[in-house]
Amino acid sequence: MDREVFRDNLRRLAAAQGLDFDGLAIKIGLIDADKKWLRRLWNDGLQAINKRRSNQLENLAAHLRLPSIDQLWQTNTGKREEIEKLATRAFDVIRQIDKLRSFFPDEMRTIASEFRSERAFVAEWICDDYGLAQSSQIKEVRERIRVLTAEREDDSDVSEIIEALQANVKEWDYWLWSIGGEKMAKHLIKEQWRDAVLQAEKTDMPLTPDLFAKVFRQRHFPDMGEKFVAES
Repeated sequence: MDREVFRDNLRRLAAAQGLDFDGLAIKIGLIDADKKWLRRLWNDGLQAINKRRSNQLENLAAHLRLPSIDQLWQTNTGKREEIEKLATRAFDVIRQIDKLRSFFPDEMRTIASEFRSERAFVAEWICDDYGLAQSSQIKEVRERIRVLTAEREDDSDVSEIIEALQANVKEWDYWLWSIGGEKMAKHLIKEQWRDAVLQAEKTDMPLTPDLFAKVFRQRHFPDMGEKFVAES
């Protein structure tokens, strides 16, 4: 039996569960002298089964999801599970990238072009998950994606307000055209909604999207609104 194989298996199987040494000790419930014993295994491995510690080894193997103690000394222990986990993660990343493409086609096309291939893009993403990224490029890309996603979530927060504006403001299409389209409209509405919320907090007046829509119409179309509707 090889103590280095034991040590490597112990660390790798613990890491697969997101555990470092202290986390593993807590999970197994080891303290004081027993924790020192685990520390020796963690640092130096184990050459052979110690009968005095056999029950603790069985407990350790069980927490590492191994069917027997002997697998702690096998060179391929846990590698199939690790490959399956990586395959699952790769599938999840590909699905996430496809979803991002449906929301941000131009931005994601630009991002993908920064990598030598689609496979390299996915591989770097997964390596970053495990702290193995070779450069800061993927971190910068994921930050750009985070910002894009946050902006889209902000837009979803405005959707209910826009529905109220479309229902209550007869001049909505005209206003949308006058300010340059939907993207600019969302930006302006978010600003005005924030201002309205602050004003409502000062007066203890409940603010709803319908009330905001009425205030919005009075603010933007105090005179010419009815004239515009009549002429259209």
